[in-house]
Amino acid sequence: MEEIFNVVFTIDGNFIQHFTVTVVSLLENNKDIRFCIYVIHNIEDLSLLDKIKKFINDAYETELKFIEVDDSTFAKYKITHHISKAVYFRLLLADILPNTINKILYLDSDVIVTGSLKELFKVSFDSKYLLAVPDGELDITIPRLNKIGVPVQTYFNSGVMWIDLEAWRLENTSAKLISIANEYMDRILWWDQDILNICFLNKWGQISDKYNALHLQQKCEKIPLIVHYNSPTKPWHYLNYHPYKYLYWHYIKLTPFKKYKYKDFTYKRLFKKIVYKLINKKYKVV
Repeated sequence: MEEIFNVVFTIDGNFIQHFTVTVVSLLENNKDIRFCIYVIHNIEDLSLLDKIKKFINDAYETELKFIEVDDSTFAKYKITHHISKAVYFRLLLADILPNTINKILYLDSDVIVTGSLKELFKVSFDSKYLLAVPDGELDITIPRLNKIGVPVQTYFNSGVMWIDLEAWRLENTSAKLISIANEYMDRILWWDQDILNICFLNKWGQISDKYNALHLQQKCEKIPLIVHYNSPTKPWHYLNYHPYKYLYWHYIKLTPFKKYKYKDFTYKRLFKKIVYKLINKKYKVV
C-alpha cells in the first residue's frame, strides 16, 4: 500500500492565497509523493477554500481536509503585526488532528518548497517530540527567555516542524501548551513559537537548515529545499527584497491567483525601489 505523508497548515482568511502558493510549490516539487493536507482555520465563508480544494484535487489529485476551529479559546492571547489568532492553532494539533496520524509535517504559509522532501520524511525522531531548524537570532532570543525564568540554551523556528504527533498525545501536550500559554502570555514575544520552545525545552531535535532557510540576505550557494519568508515584509509586498522573492511569483502563476498584482504599490514606493537598486548596484550589494 502506498504511504501517505500528512502535512498541516493553520491559516486565516488573509492567508488563503499565500497558503495556496505554498501548497502548489510542495506538490510541484514532490510529484512522486502522495500527500494528505490538513488545513486548520477559523474562516466562516468557505467558498474560496472550496474553490482551492477543487483546484488542488483536479491539478494534483491531492485532498485538502478542512478543520474549523473556534478561536475564542485564544481571545486574550497576544497578536501583533501580520499575526492572527491562527498561529495558536498549532498548540492543539494533537487534539485536532485524527488519532490515526502519528507523524505530520507542519508548514507555515509563507514558505516555498523547492525540491523533494523524501529524505526529511525518513529522519528518525530519536525520542524527540519534534524536529526543526534553530532560529538565527539566538543571541537575542535565549537571554530574553532566560530573563523570564526559562533556561533555554537552544531555540527553534516553528515555521517548519516534523512532528511526532503520537508522542504529543501520550504526553497530553495540548493541555501543557495551553497551560504554558496562559502562564507566560504577558511575557512572551514570538507568540506560539515561544510557547512551543518553552514546552519542548531539551525535547526537540535539529534538522538541516536547508529545510527552513531563515533570515536570508543573499542567495545561497545551493537553493534551500524550503525557503522561509520570515521577515515582517513578504514577497507579495512591493518593497520586499528577499533574494528568493521571485519564487513566490513563479508559483503564484500556477495557482488561481495568477493575476494577482501588488496591493501596496505606490509611485512613492516605486521611487524608493529605484533608489534602493541604484545604491545596491553602486556598492555591489547582493
